[in-house]
Amino acid sequence: MKNCILVTNVDSLLGYALSFRFLEDWNRELEENYSSLKEKTEFRLLCRERQGMEDLEMLGAKIIEVADYENQEKIKEFMNGVSYVMFLPENSNQKIKQGETVIQCAKDQGVEYVTMFSYMGVDYAKNEHKHFNEYCHLEKFVAKHFNNKSHCIMRSSMWHQFFYYYGPMIEDENKIQLPMREKTEFGSIDLNDLVDAVYNLSSFSDIKNDTQQHIYNNLAQLYIANLRERNKTLFEFTPRHNITPEKLIQAVTDGLEHKNMTYEKTSSETMYDYLRRIHNDNRFRQRPIYQCATDIGEDQFKLNEDRPYTFPLGRNLNNCVIEDIVEYWKLADSGKEQHETDDLERAIGRHSTTVDQFFKHNKDQFNRFR
Repeated sequence: MKNCILVTNVDSLLGYALSFRFLEDWNRELEENYSSLKEKTEFRLLCRERQGMEDLEMLGAKIIEVADYENQEKIKEFMNGVSYVMFLPENSNQKIKQGETVIQCAKDQGVEYVTMFSYMGVDYAKNEHKHFNEYCHLEKFVAKHFNNKSHCIMRSSMWHQFFYYYGPMIEDENKIQLPMREKTEFGSIDLNDLVDAVYNLSSFSDIKNDTQQHIYNNLAQLYIANLRERNKTLFEFTPRHNITPEKLIQAVTDGLEHKNMTYEKTSSETMYDYLRRIHNDNRFRQRPIYQCATDIGEDQFKLNEDRPYTFPLGRNLNNCVIEDIVEYWKLADSGKEQHETDDLERAIGRHSTTVDQFFKHNKDQFNRFR
């Protein structure tokens, strides 16, 4: 019986956040119909290093270090008993070879369903967009090996949480630099909304018939059935309304109560150098301790504040990730990140978090950079 859910590249911010979101609810008291499914389910998380994965292990995940994603024998071993794969391509210069190995091994081992995570704009990538071309290639590779009932692609806009990396610049220089013009429109969504969307699409079915719920033997099978029910191979998670750098500066000004904030278009090289420095910045070595209590009572939570697992660390910024980010902004500057859909809000069942709300709700976290 295949009872395993496998997530790749859990070293990444999205991989970690997705895993935490699913495991968090897996550990909660579920209604009776789901309790037996939960007990029969295994979560396998693939990462380069176990360090930093302690919280996920405490939540019950099986953490597996991968020395070589191109080692077919090992990857097949990891895929044994796996029914559902959340495929996040590796942040490496061998993304295509490693990704093809993962997908081919999943196919060979009889994996039933694959969800691949990608970026908005990859279908517009040109030769100079190396990394986005690789994502586009892997999207096609997944579709080639898994039919429309056995896979989906989830693309997303840039996440609001990226702007935490600009906390030091905001505090020290009162400005934000991006390689795009001030009037350029682009999409930005909240990472908390994204992981909620993925969880909801996987976990909740439109079918309320309890009898049908009982036909599944574990959560992997239930997630697959719910995703198949959506009958959709491409989800595009974008904001309902795009913003511009001009509006971004206004959001920072209002949300963080910063006066005289300015925006400056910069080169891709300057942005790359800045993010490389952030990679080694001590302020991004560990996730912050979040203020959980409100003024009303210590046992009530600030629901609007970011969840700790969505805070980006310096270790998430390797060279390939930085190059991905730079490519995103270059595509945005060419007008390729303006697409708007309602996929995100339909999945979360509420209005998505705007960039204005993000800065306002997380003012205390930005104050840490002073």
